[in-house]
Amino acid sequence: MAFEEVGPTVMACKAPQGAASALPSGRCQRGSINGEVEAMWPVFVIVALALIVRAAAADLDAGVRAYQTGDHVTALREFREAAEQGNALAQSNLGVIYGLGLGVPEDAVESAKWHRLAAEQGHAPSQTTLGMMYLSGLGVPKDEIHAVRWIRLAASQGEAEAQYYLGRMYSSGQGVLPDVVEAAKWYRLAADQGHPSAQFLLGLMYSAGQGVLEDPAEAVKWWRRAAAQGVPKAQLSLGMMYAQGHGVPRNLVEAYVWTNLAAAQGVDEANKFLEVLERRLSQAALHQARKRSRDLMGNLQKRRQGESAALSTEAAPSRGSTLIRDIQSALTSKGYNPGQIDGQMGRNTRAAIQAFQRAKGLPQTGQPSAELLMLIKAH
Repeated sequence: MAFEEVGPTVMACKAPQGAASALPSGRCQRGSINGEVEAMWPVFVIVALALIVRAAAADLDAGVRAYQTGDHVTALREFREAAEQGNALAQSNLGVIYGLGLGVPEDAVESAKWHRLAAEQGHAPSQTTLGMMYLSGLGVPKDEIHAVRWIRLAASQGEAEAQYYLGRMYSSGQGVLPDVVEAAKWYRLAADQGHPSAQFLLGLMYSAGQGVLEDPAEAVKWWRRAAAQGVPKAQLSLGMMYAQGHGVPRNLVEAYVWTNLAAAQGVDEANKFLEVLERRLSQAALHQARKRSRDLMGNLQKRRQGESAALSTEAAPSRGSTLIRDIQSALTSKGYNPGQIDGQMGRNTRAAIQAFQRAKGLPQTGQPSAELLMLIKAH
């Protein structure tokens, strides 16, 4: 089985206990672990999902409150005051604000400046962001050696997204000598933290025996975890393993269930495989498989809705109606139909998001995020 590219995943910023978390940090993505790298992650994407907790410094606290209410100008002023006093979280937040152009023109150079100051103090999300900026040449000269340095520092602190990226770099030889054993090591560390794309790629490595001993059962284990988080290629891979009885007892009902989930997310190969499975299943078994597939799909949707509801009350305001309205406008400008531009997550908006994600080969979560908005604008 050839290694394939996985769509983007969301990076959550971590903060010390009792301190305000950073605003969402950023990352880029692109590439494949078989070394066929499409100028790995050429488009820098700012990730905008992070929990906001109480601040230790007054300026930082005021900046967070302003950001929560959508007052980016005040947030910029307050964060700058704290950042100039050496507060790493405020420095990281400024990097995000300049990177996204919130209340100011987008300025990658200024964004890199503030992320560097935070990174030099050991702030892992900014270390990851700065590394990706070096990798893509955004706001700084392109330098793969510097990229590896910063991403490795973040990965060594346990930042799952950095661990995933470092694994990708070792897989493709981006900034380092190709080393599938090192790639597997970093994928495993990220996968153990629940990183879905790392779980999928680790499963591929076990399936192919690259960097690890070939072990179909381990491949199934990691694909199952990624599939349960909605990674469509993991769902298809798991379905195929069930159909072949490879690494798991042969079960055509389970094969249909997982393949159908992948097909629902627009994986063309899954649709073809479904036709084969439908011819092999009895009507009773097919009925059972379709029911179980619907149940699993419903559970996935409820999980996503629950995550969305939790984030809408705890995260920065760009995660709410303003962001949704911006996404609706951006989708409309690209020829998609999200329905009325009203800042509400209705059926049409979700379908339009999924259509965009499907067209770009991304996991079809249907969920709004600042990362998604930046991707739409970049295309």
